[in-house]
Amino acid sequence: MGGYMTAEQKKDFTRKISQANSTELIVILYDITLVYIEEAIKNMEEGDIERASVQISFAKKCIEEMIANLHFEYDLATVLHRIYLSMKKSLRESVLQKKKEPLCAVKDNLITLRDAYAQIASQDKSAPVMGHIQTVVAGLTYGKYALNESLADESSSRGFRV
Repeated sequence: MGGYMTAEQKKDFTRKISQANSTELIVILYDITLVYIEEAIKNMEEGDIERASVQISFAKKCIEEMIANLHFEYDLATVLHRIYLSMKKSLRESVLQKKKEPLCAVKDNLITLRDAYAQIASQDKSAPVMGHIQTVVAGLTYGKYALNESLADESSSRGFRV
């Protein structure tokens, strides 16, 4: 057991994605990538190279998504492209060398970039990318120590009515 994203993590990321604008989506993609990298580091420390390789594969796909969404009309995109390619190279080296050090370097770079995008996202007031979504309200509603979420306006139509 372990090594893969938990159902709770998937649910949390799905909720965040459904309510995110385009800049927040980038931050979420960094967060997802970091989950995979952290799991890969843990797997390497436990000697489970096969599971680490799977996590690294997922992280590479996330980085490929970051590359695919670069806007090369801006100079920064070229710099980010080089950084992402370097990260992918480090991920390959980690698998081939069976060492976690390249993963730690990638993690540090991801955290730095993620934090920069989070600052930008905090100033981006654009609407969520997804439309017709239910509002999620979080609060201490039923559990003394648990944060419960509920959907607001559940009865409204989110799609087409025929």
